[in-house]
Amino acid sequence: MLLIIGFGVRASAVAAGVFLIVFIAAVSSAWARGLSIDCGCFGGGGEVAPGQTKYLQEILRDLGLLVLAGWLWLKPASKFAVVSEPDTGPDIEPDTGPQGVTAS
Repeated sequence: MLLIIGFGVRASAVAAGVFLIVFIAAVSSAWARGLSIDCGCFGGGGEVAPGQTKYLQEILRDLGLLVLAGWLWLKPASKFAVVSEPDTGPDIEPDTGPQGVTAS
Protein backbone atom coordinates (compact mmCIF):
# COMPACT_ATOMS: atom_id res chain seq x y z
CA MET A 1 0.00 0.00 0.00
CA LEU A 2 2.87 2.38 0.81
CA LEU A 3 4.31 1.89 -2.68
CA ILE A 4 1.00 2.81 -4.26
CA ILE A 5 0.62 6.11 -2.39
CA GLY A 6 4.31 6.95 -2.64
CA PHE A 7 5.11 7.15 1.07
CA GLY A 8 8.06 5.22 2.53
CA VAL A 9 9.03 4.09 -0.96
CA ARG A 10 12.60 3.05 -0.17
CA ALA A 11 11.66 1.04 2.91
CA SER A 12 8.77 -0.61 1.07
CA ALA A 13 10.98 -1.40 -1.92
CA VAL A 14 13.60 -3.02 0.35
CA ALA A 15 10.94 -5.08 2.15
CA ALA A 16 9.42 -6.17 -1.17
CA GLY A 17 12.89 -7.03 -2.48
CA VAL A 18 13.68 -9.20 0.54
CA PHE A 19 10.36 -11.03 0.22
CA LEU A 20 10.97 -11.58 -3.50
CA ILE A 21 14.44 -13.01 -2.86
CA VAL A 22 12.98 -15.44 -0.31
CA PHE A 23 10.20 -16.40 -2.71
CA ILE A 24 12.62 -16.93 -5.61
CA ALA A 25 14.71 -19.17 -3.36
CA ALA A 26 11.63 -21.16 -2.30
CA VAL A 27 10.39 -21.66 -5.87
CA SER A 28 13.91 -22.62 -7.00
CA SER A 29 14.14 -25.13 -4.16
CA ALA A 30 10.80 -26.71 -5.08
CA TRP A 31 11.87 -26.88 -8.72
CA ALA A 32 15.27 -28.40 -7.87
CA ARG A 33 13.64 -31.06 -5.66
CA GLY A 34 11.21 -32.02 -8.41
CA LEU A 35 8.06 -31.01 -6.54
CA SER A 36 4.94 -30.44 -8.62
CA ILE A 37 3.17 -27.68 -6.74
CA ASP A 38 1.57 -24.33 -7.47
CA CYS A 39 2.10 -21.69 -4.78
CA GLY A 40 -1.37 -20.25 -5.31
CA CYS A 41 -0.18 -16.65 -5.20
CA PHE A 42 -1.90 -15.76 -8.45
CA GLY A 43 -4.73 -18.31 -8.36
CA GLY A 44 -4.86 -22.08 -8.19
CA GLY A 45 -2.64 -23.55 -5.53
CA GLY A 46 -1.82 -27.02 -4.31
CA GLU A 47 -0.51 -30.04 -6.16
CA VAL A 48 -0.47 -30.03 -9.97
CA ALA A 49 0.47 -32.49 -12.69
CA PRO A 50 4.26 -32.74 -13.27
CA GLY A 51 4.03 -31.13 -16.71
CA GLN A 52 1.87 -28.25 -15.47
CA THR A 53 4.44 -26.49 -13.29
CA LYS A 54 5.54 -23.02 -14.38
CA TYR A 55 8.59 -22.53 -12.20
CA LEU A 56 10.68 -20.76 -14.83
CA GLN A 57 7.88 -18.27 -15.59
CA GLU A 58 7.37 -17.62 -11.87
CA ILE A 59 11.09 -17.06 -11.26
CA LEU A 60 11.39 -14.72 -14.26
CA ARG A 61 8.31 -12.77 -13.14
CA ASP A 62 9.75 -12.40 -9.64
CA LEU A 63 13.15 -11.37 -10.99
CA GLY A 64 11.39 -8.64 -12.98
CA LEU A 65 9.58 -7.48 -9.85
CA LEU A 66 12.91 -7.55 -7.98
CA VAL A 67 14.45 -5.30 -10.65
CA LEU A 68 11.51 -2.90 -10.21
CA ALA A 69 12.00 -2.93 -6.43
CA GLY A 70 15.67 -2.07 -6.99
CA TRP A 71 14.68 0.77 -9.31
CA LEU A 72 12.33 2.16 -6.66
CA TRP A 73 15.11 1.98 -4.10
CA LEU A 74 17.42 3.95 -6.41
CA LYS A 75 14.79 6.44 -7.64
CA PRO A 76 12.08 6.68 -4.96
CA ALA A 77 10.64 10.08 -5.95
CA SER A 78 8.15 10.62 -8.73
CA LYS A 79 5.60 13.25 -9.69
CA PHE A 80 2.83 11.08 -8.21
CA ALA A 81 4.55 10.38 -4.88
CA VAL A 82 3.32 11.88 -1.61
CA VAL A 83 6.92 12.74 -0.74
CA SER A 84 8.49 14.49 -3.73
CA GLU A 85 12.13 14.42 -2.63
CA PRO A 86 13.82 11.57 -0.76
CA ASP A 87 15.15 12.50 2.66
CA THR A 88 18.92 12.61 2.28
CA GLY A 89 19.67 14.08 5.68
CA PRO A 90 20.42 17.62 6.84
CA ASP A 91 21.72 20.14 4.36
CA ILE A 92 25.27 20.81 5.50
CA GLU A 93 27.68 22.76 3.35
CA PRO A 94 31.35 21.77 3.48
CA ASP A 95 33.58 23.93 5.67
CA THR A 96 35.86 25.94 3.40
CA GLY A 97 37.56 27.87 6.19
CA PRO A 98 37.22 31.54 7.13
CA GLN A 99 35.64 33.71 4.49
CA GLY A 100 37.14 37.04 3.46
CA VAL A 101 40.46 36.48 5.24
CA THR A 102 43.59 36.65 3.11
CA ALA A 103 47.07 35.60 4.07
CA SER A 104 49.68 38.41 4.30
